[in-house]
Amino acid sequence: MPLPNQQDILLRQRAERVVPGGMWGHLHAGRLPSGYPQFFARGEGGIVWDVDGNRYVDFMCSWGPVVLGHAHPEVEEADIA
Repeated sequence: MPLPNQQDILLRQRAERVVPGGMWGHLHAGRLPSGYPQFFARGEGGIVWDVDGNRYVDFMCSWGPVVLGHAHPEVEEADIA
């Protein structure tokens, strides 16, 4: 059985090797507690799933999809070509 947050831990280790200073975003992700997920696989509306399959309510609003949520159908279907 895989350990909880195993994929997130592996991705953190890789980020430490390939991203100067570790992970950055709107805050320094390296200062987050070890159990706090940093890597997410997908989002839908106000819900996000981390790379280990755990489901969360996106209270941060990801600072991008704040208006429409994640994967809004009209945005996903838009022809951007």
